[in-house]
Amino acid sequence: MKKIYTYLAIIISLISFETAKSQDAQFSQMETLPLLFNPAATRVFSNNDINIGAQYRNQWSSLSSSINTFALSYNMPVGEKWAVGGYVKNTDEIGIINTFSFIGSASYMITQPKSRRYILSVGAQIGFIYKRINAEKLSFDDQYDEGYFNIDLPTGETFIRQNSIMPDANIGFNYRNINLSNRFRPFAGLSAYHITYP
Repeated sequence: MKKIYTYLAIIISLISFETAKSQDAQFSQMETLPLLFNPAATRVFSNNDINIGAQYRNQWSSLSSSINTFALSYNMPVGEKWAVGGYVKNTDEIGIINTFSFIGSASYMITQPKSRRYILSVGAQIGFIYKRINAEKLSFDDQYDEGYFNIDLPTGETFIRQNSIMPDANIGFNYRNINLSNRFRPFAGLSAYHITYP
């Protein structure tokens, strides 16, 4: 009976992942900001230090306007098995769409802190996302006059609101091999982001 519940939970999870669609900022060198990719990575390091990371990405800079993304993260241990942290992230998409996230994070180490082989942890994040659309920079079909685009023509579009604040929540599981005697030390994680479906 327990196997049936396990399989049912896996199937429901896979179906819900199909319906939850979003596009987040993309960074290379993801190991510098592990909080952005898995809440359980809040304490991904085996030491007891405070970890601070920052990244900036300017995408498509050869165009007249580019996509700029900045993120800053912070995490630290609290006791032997807990860790807390958070991150802020801002994405400016060509001056049309701006997304700002402020997320708090916590993780719990399942394995014993003195383990020298691997670390297993689970984590959760909660915060908010602020999205703003600059409607003045949008163009619509109504602005074409006899085949030519005229920015001075009215768009015929009305926006009830141009910004929104939404709650955001994320969960994750993380495995990291820390056995220094192994040449190959894999790590893996599973996370679900935006489970509040912004």
